[in-house]
Amino acid sequence: MTLLRPALLLTALAWLPLAAAASPPVQLRDAWSRATMSTETGGVYLTIVNQGAADALVGADTPAAAHARLHRMSMEGNVMTMRPLADLPIAAGETVRLDPAGDHIMLEDMKQPLGRGQTFPITLHFRHAGAVSTTVRVGSAGAQGPGQGPGQGPAPAHGAAPAMDMSHGL
Repeated sequence: MTLLRPALLLTALAWLPLAAAASPPVQLRDAWSRATMSTETGGVYLTIVNQGAADALVGADTPAAAHARLHRMSMEGNVMTMRPLADLPIAAGETVRLDPAGDHIMLEDMKQPLGRGQTFPITLHFRHAGAVSTTVRVGSAGAQGPGQGPGQGPAPAHGAAPAMDMSHGL
């Protein structure tokens, strides 16, 4: 029995590198989008969990749209601005949320409007981890999070409705 314990321990230790290799360094969770009325633009929001070394999200693509680009929404006074991002750095061990009120993936020239309940694939491209794919679930037009309808999720900020600057820095 005494010899059996070290053998079991050595066997378990031998499997550790294989278990670590099975888990990708970057995982995508809770990918969602809002239903749209047109094919002009849409957004994709999700959580990125980086379990590896520092990396950066450098792009995305999906068959649902001609272009899938990184964007940042921010408030400057009472004006909402939308700017493209070249990349989105993600520190080692960091979890990053892409959401409507911040960094997100902008879908442009969509093949068809996004309908509630639909799903579509998206592939995110990372500088070191490479391509990582997931499925996006489309919620209602007013959804505030995955699986939510209008009015659910975080409460909107109080005050006057902001103006919008959609010039994309041009």
